[in-house]
This record gives sequence, structure tokens and C-alpha cells, in this order.
Amino acid sequence: MPAGASRYELAPHQGFSLPQFLATDAPEFPAHYRPASPFDLTVCASLVVSDDGAVRDVRLVDAPGCVPASEAPEPLAEAVRGAMASWQFRPALMCEYADAATRNRSWTGDGCAGPVLEARPVPVTLSWAFTFELRDGQARVTRNRAVAN
Repeated sequence: MPAGASRYELAPHQGFSLPQFLATDAPEFPAHYRPASPFDLTVCASLVVSDDGAVRDVRLVDAPGCVPASEAPEPLAEAVRGAMASWQFRPALMCEYADAATRNRSWTGDGCAGPVLEARPVPVTLSWAFTFELRDGQARVTRNRAVAN
């Protein structure tokens, strides 16, 4: 987890809904960056989705299977940071119910459903891995699932 971050602990009467993705295009392989082929490198990065859904604090991170953040080629690092900075989200929600039984009857895991006492937007940190490949002159970028950081 990033420095200064904390985990949300849920009480039995609470639910948590991850941010909803509105626009999340993968970075493009920089046209001006053409390392020797074949080339295959994974860059990991994280961002904070603030309580208003805005993207903040986009940064490269060290994670298993990824190039160390300090060793990522700058054109790839910039492509990742630029793409992620343009992403759009609805914020994560902490859902408060009257009691655990109400939560268990109503909670769907997709937003705050049913008789919610409070749906409070909260900030979260999310991470992704991007694999940049160059084979036979063909460049591609694959966005992989979130990674632990």
C-alpha cells in the first residue's frame, strides 16, 4: 500500500462498492520509442480515485512481474501516467445500513442498494500492470488486472 494509506475495515452493517469505470483507455505504445524487437516489458502503476471520482496521484509502483519503477523507460512511464491521468470514475462508496440483517438482504456488491442510511464516497488506491510488446515491427499494449502494491 502507498505510504500514508489505510485499509477500510467494514462493520457487519456496512458494504463497500469499488469505483465505477467511466473511461479507462490503455496507454499507447509511444511511436517515437522503438527498442530492439522482440521487446516485452511490464510497467505497474497506481492512482487514487478521490471521493469526488477524480484521478489523483498517478505513479509508477514496484510490483512482482513488473520492471522496477525507477528503471521504467521514460517514454513508457509517460505513456502510462498520461493515459491513467485521463481516466474517469464514479467514486467508491461506503454504504451504511441500519443493521447487518438489512445489509445482508439488500447488498448486491454493485453500488449501495436497498434501504441505505448513508452512501458516503471514499477515496481508494487502484493499481494496474501494462505490458508493452514489440514483435516483428508490431507494437501493442495490454492492460492487465490490478496488482497488489
